[in-house]
Amino acid sequence: MLRSMVDEFEGSWDDCLPWALFAYREIPVETLGFSPYEMLFGRPVRGPLALVRSTWLETPIPSKAKCTSVHARLARDHR
Repeated sequence: MLRSMVDEFEGSWDDCLPWALFAYREIPVETLGFSPYEMLFGRPVRGPLALVRSTWLETPIPSKAKCTSVHARLARDHR
């Protein structure tokens, strides 16, 4: 990801770092089934794609969970 940013934005690749980090943090880790963001904050990322998806499906995104174990149980039940 960083290599392609450096190639595409030669002089300003460092301005794109927050977007690259956001993309990395929203992707679920295969072995855990949750993204780094979900593990830290106990809820899925509400990025642009999640907002569009919730609008299309007209289903609310679950509210904040009090802890990771509660969030994991709620996420498992919603799958």
